[in-house]
Amino acid sequence: MSNELFDFSQLNNPQGPGFVMGDYTREQALASVGLGWAKLVGALWDFCKALDPPVTINQVKEKYGGLRFYTGSRLREQADTLYTIVNAVEHLSTHTCETCGGHGKLRGRGWYYTACNEHAKPGDEDQEEQE
Repeated sequence: MSNELFDFSQLNNPQGPGFVMGDYTREQALASVGLGWAKLVGALWDFCKALDPPVTINQVKEKYGGLRFYTGSRLREQADTLYTIVNAVEHLSTHTCETCGGHGKLRGRGWYYTACNEHAKPGDEDQEEQE
């Protein structure tokens, strides 16, 4: 494979090609989700910044009860590996309580979130796990 540069971060840029998306600092990334996901986000941030060249983190958020971690990789080799790792961690987040980091379940009706029984909203404590 070649090390040809291609800016994958612009493929689905909602602002259109050429709009520069920000690069989250570690603190911004961690502040974007609940404390329970801090280890997941911190590990992904560290992984992205340890790559050569470092990968830009465009956005970190919760969506549909799971972690979403958007990156911009310039090398095709990085993009493939990064996609696999980010996808695995995003899946893991749907089994990790957003509040405490313990074992959680995807819960909710309309607005989804991931929580353990202790941090579930009233009525969601014993809800069946959704997948």
